[in-house]
Amino acid sequence: MIHFGVMHLPRPERDALLRDTVHSLVACGATRINIYRDEHATGPTATLIRSLRAIADEQRDHHALVCIVDDDLVFAPDAVVKAEAAMNSVPP
Repeated sequence: MIHFGVMHLPRPERDALLRDTVHSLVACGATRINIYRDEHATGPTATLIRSLRAIADEQRDHHALVCIVDDDLVFAPDAVVKAEAAMNSVPP
């Protein structure tokens, strides 16, 4: 399983980007998606670190692959299937 975190800059002009990113993740089979808002208080690097820590804490007992992305990516329909197949082909 892959746990996705999407870093989002909450601005009206980015809302459609976030919707497209989440829609494409769901359409390609993602089942674990968290949104991490960048509130401008700390900047994108701190938001990334906070996102990674939050997912790491949640996934500590699940052995999931973690993928943090920005809110302006659109994934191919088979992206999750291919990524999980690649993940499963490597020994633990």
